[in-house]
Amino acid sequence: MGELGTDERPWALVTGGSRGIGRAVAVDLAAHGWNVVVAYLRNDAAAEDAATAVRGHGGRAVVHRLNVANSAECSELVRRLETETHALHGFVHCAALGAPSSVLATRPGWWRLAWETHVGALVELVQQARSLMLPGAGVVALTSLGTHRVMPGYASIAAAKGALETLVRYLTVELAEARVNVNALCGGPVDTDSLRSFPFFAELEAESQRRLPGRIGRPDDLAPIVRFLLSPEARWIRGQVIVADGGFSLY
Repeated sequence: MGELGTDERPWALVTGGSRGIGRAVAVDLAAHGWNVVVAYLRNDAAAEDAATAVRGHGGRAVVHRLNVANSAECSELVRRLETETHALHGFVHCAALGAPSSVLATRPGWWRLAWETHVGALVELVQQARSLMLPGAGVVALTSLGTHRVMPGYASIAAAKGALETLVRYLTVELAEARVNVNALCGGPVDTDSLRSFPFFAELEAESQRRLPGRIGRPDDLAPIVRFLLSPEARWIRGQVIVADGGFSLY
């Protein structure tokens, strides 16, 4: 296999690629010379719309529906990648599921849902797709400020995101010999359907307007940062949690 930087468009796998941050990442990558695998859970129309946007920028798009918490479905995705992309230059883990609840009211299944979607899926897909990742490839996992501040109903997701931040450090060391870099990106409050489902959204939006940056974040604020973290220029950033929140967490 060749290395990152060949004349052909590199391939990126984006989980949660049909909407929100994942869609913005997929489209931004395509606009800058990438092909994209749009992996998604259930919204077929949104996934096809994201793929159309990718193709509109000259990139190839593979659309694949799966539950990333299901090992067999992850295996099916990787087998398809082996056939259709042959290699991966980037993997962006945006998929996220969780049930709003306080710690003491969270059911066992809700803890498992958050863990398996955020942490388990990242490990599963890296394990299974490791042989497809070219030297110089990058992995980026999306995390959130909920790992550092308490937000009502966010307990199970915050715990999983916190584990995700730890995991990127371990993966970075274990994948160093293969020259695959791993980082996490924390974007602060970002206006997505997912965040809007939580009861604290209005409060966060108002707080974002009072602080820097004067507005709540948008998915396209984060997409160029993800692209940078996947690039060779980010080779000296390893195993880090990059906070890019427009200054929201400064005070």
